[in-house]
Amino acid sequence: MTIKQLVVVADHSWPNIAEVLRALAALAARDGAVVLFDGNVHSGRLAEQLCASPAEVVRFVGGRVAAIDPTRCDGCGLCLSACRLCAIQRTDSGIAIDPAICEACQSCYYQCPIHAIDMLERDTGTWTRSTWAMGALFSARLDVGQPDSGKLLNVARLQARTAAMAARPATLIVAAPADQPEAVSSCLFGADLALLLVTSEQDLQGLGAQSAMAATARVRAMALDCASQGLEPLRGQVEAVCRDLALDLAVASPPLHRESTASPAAAQSVGSLSQAWPGIRRRLWVR
Repeated sequence: MTIKQLVVVADHSWPNIAEVLRALAALAARDGAVVLFDGNVHSGRLAEQLCASPAEVVRFVGGRVAAIDPTRCDGCGLCLSACRLCAIQRTDSGIAIDPAICEACQSCYYQCPIHAIDMLERDTGTWTRSTWAMGALFSARLDVGQPDSGKLLNVARLQARTAAMAARPATLIVAAPADQPEAVSSCLFGADLALLLVTSEQDLQGLGAQSAMAATARVRAMALDCASQGLEPLRGQVEAVCRDLALDLAVASPPLHRESTASPAAAQSVGSLSQAWPGIRRRLWVR
């Protein structure tokens, strides 16, 4: 056996998301090592929710920004008309570029006749390797105001996959935020199974689009019904939608229970997924 990649597509604002991932990690650990990756580069909180301790934090250079060298600039102003975003302004101290607005299109760089503009590397965020009760957890965070090109997500995910390869046999569990289609698409790359969590009517409405994304990525998909108590009527709708989409369905039983595992760490939340896990595991490991 080598590694298997399980992508869990879920609403990251759902209060029980960390507990579901904790349970999946505990169950997957029966087959080998587990590496967890938080695919939410905007507001991911899994490391905090799972009480993970940072072991390595790496700055990520994900782009460039234009900057004027005042010692070379003669103030001709040609760059002012070249910038479609009005990121360049004439000030009392000379011409300056606002890095928060600049998109590094390089129009001003090529327009400047005396080469007074440089394209500087710009840090756009960080990726972090943390440790928690079940092993390694990788995450990434974009700096405020930085564009999401997907590069940071892919770099951090590659780090997580490399760690899983080194620990094989292993399961790489990727938590993809359902409200970020670009992130879901990136997280599905190379996956063996997409587990689509249904916790609300809104999740149910998005099931078709998520299933289509998995099909486009040629990844097997199945739904996991995690509807909380009080939403039991939703389960009939989930079954009907899954039939229409030809999706296999597993059902969790909330509330999540805590059950001791072989891990020397604290007890893990596995009770609610114990019955659903064999079906998930079979689709994950058997092609």
